[in-house]
Amino acid sequence: MYFLYDLVRLGVLALASGLIWHLMIIRILIRYDKSTSQRFTTVGIKLVNILPKAGPAFTKLGQFLSTRPDLLNKELCRELGTLRDMVSPVPFSHMLGTLQRVYDKDIVNLLQIDHDVVASASISQVYKAEWQGEKIALKILRPKVRKEFSANLRLMKYAAFAITKVFAKSKRLRLSEIVKVIEQSAEIELDLMMEAAAADRIGENAVKRNDVYVPKIIWELCNSEILAMEWIDGKSIVSIGGDEIGAAHINDETRAELASKLAIAFFHQAYDDGFFHADWHGGNILLMDDGKVALLDYGIVCFLPEDDKIFIASILHAFLQRDYDRVAVLHWQAGYIPDTASIEIFALACRSIAEPIIGKESDSISMSSLLKRLFMVTGKFNMETQPQLLLLQKNMIMLEGTIYSIYPKANLWKILEPWLEEWAKKNLSILSTILRKGKKLYDLISIRNNNWK
Repeated sequence: MYFLYDLVRLGVLALASGLIWHLMIIRILIRYDKSTSQRFTTVGIKLVNILPKAGPAFTKLGQFLSTRPDLLNKELCRELGTLRDMVSPVPFSHMLGTLQRVYDKDIVNLLQIDHDVVASASISQVYKAEWQGEKIALKILRPKVRKEFSANLRLMKYAAFAITKVFAKSKRLRLSEIVKVIEQSAEIELDLMMEAAAADRIGENAVKRNDVYVPKIIWELCNSEILAMEWIDGKSIVSIGGDEIGAAHINDETRAELASKLAIAFFHQAYDDGFFHADWHGGNILLMDDGKVALLDYGIVCFLPEDDKIFIASILHAFLQRDYDRVAVLHWQAGYIPDTASIEIFALACRSIAEPIIGKESDSISMSSLLKRLFMVTGKFNMETQPQLLLLQKNMIMLEGTIYSIYPKANLWKILEPWLEEWAKKNLSILSTILRKGKKLYDLISIRNNNWK
């Protein structure tokens, strides 16, 4: 029932907004080699209005696609990027039903909740409250969001299947698996006990390094529909890059330190822990009153398997070394280059996209630019999209944008070069490779032995 409802609703939204008309015009303009920039901007604006109305999963799809200019027009991606901003909230009276259903009456009475929404997303809303004399943040799932998300996903799966069947070139995009990635990433967002556990795990790792602050979970108030955590006072990290610099008394040196701390903290999570917060936009990062950096909202997290972790970090290290043959070999070893493609030509293509970026000594060196160009090159070599790396790719681009909003002069390559060199010494030596393969073999034998029992 929800599937048919979504299908009809999408068709009505697309027709009523004129989206179909603009897409037809773009097709004609492309055919006659005319400029399409303004039309794609218009399409992006219309999609930003349509996708939240279509449902939460479609909003997530738009956010994913906003970081893939290799698949979509850059003007369209820019507009889709605004989907990360606040979604129109539903009234608190709608959320109150959830509170009364999952909490005992005594708890509801003791909770002092400010009815003004602090943050609103497609899946949940956040409120400030007080519990036992302490300020807390309450994150509550929107009513019926699980049913909506499930229905959205069914429609997206059918659409991905149909597109792949009709358009042969779309097979390399592996659309069905991309939808699966969205489905898997939403498992935590739609179960707030899982989000609490994710925050707790990242918090344990962060304490060891003392790099970012993770709010403490109030477990007695948490359940699958409500997350309660310590309230953090501070300001959005991106505000220190704007007009508030003077008021905040934050100089360039401090902003440079903050930019470096964020970049290295993310790389520790991704390439040391293999488990990272996957939504590093400015609204989720607070500069606390005591100068610490707090990381909020753990609805989108990602496990990075050992092989993928080594693969991506090794590629970045090879790019920094300007060892483009090594970059090509790594892709070949991972099975990402088809047998019909030339490794030598691929290495040459990597050189062509990296030298204009890494070769610069200015502050305009961009890691996201290199990744975007690498995505485009993979298309020319008919390399399949790797869905398991989508969240990592998306987040690295988002992270760089956040860092540049804090400190526009930041050079992410120079910040990360010492860290990557140290990481390579620990993880790419012959001894570490032998130990890693030995551990993998030991784990495999242990699993088989347990299955035989």
